[in-house]
This record gives sequence, structure tokens and C-alpha cells, in this order.
Amino acid sequence: MDQVVTVWGEDCVVRGAVALDDGRLSDLVNGRGRLDLHRVVVEGLRETRRLEIDGLSLALDDVCLLEILGPRGHPARRVWTVRHRVAAEVGPYTVTATIHALPGVHPLSVFRHRPAIVPLTDAVIEATGAEGLFHWETEVVGVNQAWIASISRVDDERQLGSPLEARPLGSDEPVPPTV
Repeated sequence: MDQVVTVWGEDCVVRGAVALDDGRLSDLVNGRGRLDLHRVVVEGLRETRRLEIDGLSLALDDVCLLEILGPRGHPARRVWTVRHRVAAEVGPYTVTATIHALPGVHPLSVFRHRPAIVPLTDAVIEATGAEGLFHWETEVVGVNQAWIASISRVDDERQLGSPLEARPLGSDEPVPPTV
């Protein structure tokens, strides 16, 4: 099955199709250390050039951010998590998104226990380019840890709802409180 994805690099945005088996895109990229795309469109971030090519192989080092679509993994393997809003500087991009951590675990320590590409949900991505401010929104974005210059929690509850609301990973339904 082909899945069209967006990849944000240091100086360009790449869109192309990736061949997915039954696995998850993040597992594929973390396992191979590269992303092979076909039917590719490359757009410069700082200039207005656009290039269309048949195929492109991106090393993990070339990927700042990766839109994660497609299969989410087996539901029986999902664990309960607490959602925390974070803001990160990732290469030339500012990302505001939600990280999922186990209850009682500091949300930023999640990065120590994950492979290179870490998924964040409800992501807003911004960058300044040749034509001004670029703005993207995606349900799940994979952040390449090697490109993170800074990351911090966002504590504006008006924007977030309860920052300590427990829910199963990938679920929008909160866990009912226990008495």
C-alpha cells in the first residue's frame, strides 16, 4: 500500500509516496534509517523553487519532521498515557504538539527511551521561508531527536484542557477517574 507523506527537511519540504506493508511508518523509518519515496515533489523553504522527481531516498539525518499517517499499531499493545503539550525548535521549524508519557513519568524524559523518530500528536508546525510564515497542521508528526534544539512544556490550560488527563495512547477518550 502506498501512503503519501510530507517530510520537513532543513531547507525544503518533500512530499512523496512511500510503500508501506502492514507496519507503521515510524517503525519503518527507525528500522531502516532512511525513507524511500517515489512520485516526489520538493519545494524549497527559503526559495520558491519546486522540483518533481521519480524517486528519492532520504537518510534519517536529512529528516527534521515526518508526517505519520497510516497504521497505528496493534490496539492490544497500546498503553495508558498522559498527554502533555510541548513546544520545540526542530531545525528551522517551531512545533507545538502533544507528547504522550506514562503516568508519573516526566514528559520530556520520554525522548530518552525512544528511537530517533518520536511521534507527537495534534501538531502545529511553523517556519519562516521565502514567502513569509509557513503553517502546517497534522494529526501526528514524527520528530527527529537529532534536530531538536530546544523543547519545553506548554502550560496554557486555556489552549490545552487538563494537562494531566490520562487516556490510552491514540485515544481521544479520557480514562474515567477512579474513586
